[in-house]
Amino acid sequence: MSLLADQSDNSKLLQCWPWHVIDQEQDPFMLYKWRQRLEHALIGTSDNTTEELEKAKTSWVETAVDKVVDNKMSCTLFYLEIFHAILKQYRKLDLPEAHVGYTLYSTWIGHPQASIWLRTFTSAHDKLEITAYLVYLNDVSKTYDIAFEQGAMVHETVSARKLLISHLQHFCTLWSYPYIAVVRRSFELISRLLRSPIDKTEIAGVLERLLAWADRLNTHFTIDMFWECFETDRTEFYHQPIIQHDDITMDRECMKLAMQVFVASLCSLANYNQVDPSILVALRRILERIHGWREYMSDEQLLEAVLELHGGNDEDAVNLQLDVLTIDNKLRRADQASSFKQCFQELIQVVSPNRLFLWFCERTGMDYSLLVDLLLSNETEFLRFLVEYLKHIEMDPDGFIFTCKEFVEGSVEKVMDMLSRLVLVLEAGGFPYNPRHLINRLNYILALIQARI
Repeated sequence: MSLLADQSDNSKLLQCWPWHVIDQEQDPFMLYKWRQRLEHALIGTSDNTTEELEKAKTSWVETAVDKVVDNKMSCTLFYLEIFHAILKQYRKLDLPEAHVGYTLYSTWIGHPQASIWLRTFTSAHDKLEITAYLVYLNDVSKTYDIAFEQGAMVHETVSARKLLISHLQHFCTLWSYPYIAVVRRSFELISRLLRSPIDKTEIAGVLERLLAWADRLNTHFTIDMFWECFETDRTEFYHQPIIQHDDITMDRECMKLAMQVFVASLCSLANYNQVDPSILVALRRILERIHGWREYMSDEQLLEAVLELHGGNDEDAVNLQLDVLTIDNKLRRADQASSFKQCFQELIQVVSPNRLFLWFCERTGMDYSLLVDLLLSNETEFLRFLVEYLKHIEMDPDGFIFTCKEFVEGSVEKVMDMLSRLVLVLEAGGFPYNPRHLINRLNYILALIQARI
């Protein structure tokens, strides 16, 4: 078949899409075949397209959004999966203006019933549809994060962020849903939304709901269950809950995501010089829960648990360290006497930037090649983290040396040897960026520490 004929067929498929037939179809295999054809028509023909096909795509997406948001179809899952595929490719291609993803993104945001749909969807659909709904909302959040970084689609991005944040507390209620995929995706969504500019009252609401979730968890959770989370088969791909009761469903991945929500809350709160008394009360109550768990484990065990939770994903591990470093840097600029600062310092005492980084290096054998791999990867922000962390050491070299002696077998010299080897690799070249600034900072820190030991 010629390319022109294929485009013509795709245009006809979209123009004459059998909405009613799809809505009544019960055979999963037939739905799969229809979805393949539809995805090919919408996102499999991005090169050498025609004006007729682009108009057909736009019209189809606008109609589909209207039908989904107005609850005019029973096969919502089918269309949400299509929406996911569209936005996934849209992000992968770096948000090109002439892409059906833009039509989907802007049409959904601008739909007059979008807010009602967000609020009522979860009470009228099953677990698979709610999972797809949350996957789609995470897609929207990821899309506006990229758009914000690019300075693109300013109006749409602001509108999307406001729309999702206005339903933040509703999304938190899904932490109690009796299906593990829904719990996971709702935690993920909240964590993403907390990284947007957000009002303190919204953060306070999230912390209160996180406390309520933790208290329900403690009703059923034991220290043995906690350690069970770290068995070798309990990865993000393992979907059998450790706890499943009427009021809570939880697994290892949920524990990690709940921690990310907490850390994201602290990152957002650290932007403020002062917070409301109610937020301080919530933070102190969380601190009490943390102290309660510390009775059952040493600081080393707690650090190991935190890093083990994030160890299966380099991006998660790096983001955790970057977040804790960001919080610490913001606290350094806060009023020394504020109860807000004192509470925060207690909250991150065990997982301080030095402890996290040095324990991470210690548990991986002080292997400089791992740092090289992370610096070469374009999937994490490790370069940004390392530069910021070296600045952190410069501000308090004695604190770094103290933590080395506390946690590293072989003390400071072992860490310096690892960093010296890293410098040699950086100087040899082969990096997709100029590492000179990083090399200079590493050499400065090595000299600074050497002068103090």
